[in-house]
Amino acid sequence: MIRLQLFGLATVAAVVLCSSPAHATGDKKNGRSLVYTCNGCHGVPGSSNAYPQYPVPKIAGQNEQYLLDALHAYKAGQRAHPTMTAQAQSLSDQEIEDIAAYLSSLAPAAPKDSDAQVKKAKDLLTQSDAGKLASKCVSCHGNDGTGTAPQFPRLAGQYNEYIQHVVHEYQNGERDNPIMKPQVSNLSPDDIKQLADYFSTLPTQLEKPDELSTLKGHVQGD
Repeated sequence: MIRLQLFGLATVAAVVLCSSPAHATGDKKNGRSLVYTCNGCHGVPGSSNAYPQYPVPKIAGQNEQYLLDALHAYKAGQRAHPTMTAQAQSLSDQEIEDIAAYLSSLAPAAPKDSDAQVKKAKDLLTQSDAGKLASKCVSCHGNDGTGTAPQFPRLAGQYNEYIQHVVHEYQNGERDNPIMKPQVSNLSPDDIKQLADYFSTLPTQLEKPDELSTLKGHVQGD
């Protein structure tokens, strides 16, 4: 199955962000026809990467520039994942634009967590050592987890285990980013879990009507 691992906890390196060229407007209709390759994993709620095992991330409603940066990083070999690299390299720059435009236009699935669960996660975080570090996270990812700029990934409602997996990848060097690496280097496993508990239970706070709901190729947000 094609695993378009478009999420990830990383922000993109400052040098890359500053040098990223302005992108053309993507064709949402064409993007919807192209994302059939995403459906094998991202279209199946609870689908998991085989090895190592972790939930395939939710991509509906992700920030457009982040999707562009992620796909281009896979295409250039700057992110390591065999199926993602192969898939990205099969796409033209315009096709990447179209896919990002379509996916970012979707409304992510509503969180299943109750208000009480969300409050419990927030209270736990603010009372922990991880809570003292959260201000560093929200400067890019936002208090609501939606990202403070288009190039930063939306974390609200993302799978808890996926967030933890990506943070561990930054810690062990499987992902390298000059912004993320120092931010997570001193986090304990418990800190990481509590931060993941926090962001994964945040409401998505995004309601985007899908104007292309009658077309094929929909990637579920959950």
